[in-house]
Amino acid sequence: MAESTPQQNLPVTEQPKVENPPSTSNQTGDAIDSSPVFVTPDVDFEKAPAKYINTRFQSIILWEKPVKSGIALVLSLGMLILTQFYSLLQIFAAFSTVIIGVNWVYVNVHVQAQRFVGSKGPNEVVNPHKARMQSSPKALVSRDKIIHFCNLLVDIVEAFTIEATKIVLIEDNFRSLKFFGASFTVWTVAKYLSTKWIVGAGLLLIFSVPRLYLQHQEKIDAQFAKSSEQARVLANQYSEIAKQRASGVYDQAVKATKRGGQSQKKVQ
Repeated sequence: MAESTPQQNLPVTEQPKVENPPSTSNQTGDAIDSSPVFVTPDVDFEKAPAKYINTRFQSIILWEKPVKSGIALVLSLGMLILTQFYSLLQIFAAFSTVIIGVNWVYVNVHVQAQRFVGSKGPNEVVNPHKARMQSSPKALVSRDKIIHFCNLLVDIVEAFTIEATKIVLIEDNFRSLKFFGASFTVWTVAKYLSTKWIVGAGLLLIFSVPRLYLQHQEKIDAQFAKSSEQARVLANQYSEIAKQRASGVYDQAVKATKRGGQSQKKVQ
């Protein structure tokens, strides 16, 4: 039997551990995802009311603040669904009934608790809404707030009137053409669908399509440019074919006319 050679224990040199630096791709992606796609520019309402209203509207439909946009969409669709089954008078009466009923129960429970649990007399019992009743009416309905609200409403109506006048009087051809197409589409669709269905579909489209386009703008623009180029090439090809066929028909017509003239001369 062969003798086994003793194995020498060689010193093992530890290799330095190279720590991978934290990847910046995920951080960058998270930063991009967390940042809003649309940022509202700073516009003064008094200087440019139409632009101010437009930027605020874009901020809502482009989900700059998701909570605010979500509340606006839910409230709009909720009111639309409620008006499908109930009238505005019924909705207002139900809302008033719930608010008054809940507050009536809350106030009476609070008052009775003060009497029996706190052992307070009739003159010592306090309405839990006492401070709110003293401050809220003045805070909600004040002369300055009413004047400011009326001025704001007049400015908004004036801005809408000016923009509608520009659209009707064709200040910008493309802009007026867009509104013409939109109004014609609504006019046509209204023959087959009710107004509430159209408004509901419009709300969903307004709150989804612009946001999706803004998120995937590069891909959509590239695909649109590619499709436009293909359509342009096909249009040029078909126009050339049409020109050739028209030229051939014209040549045949000229030849037929000449033959007819020559045959008439021979007959004479």
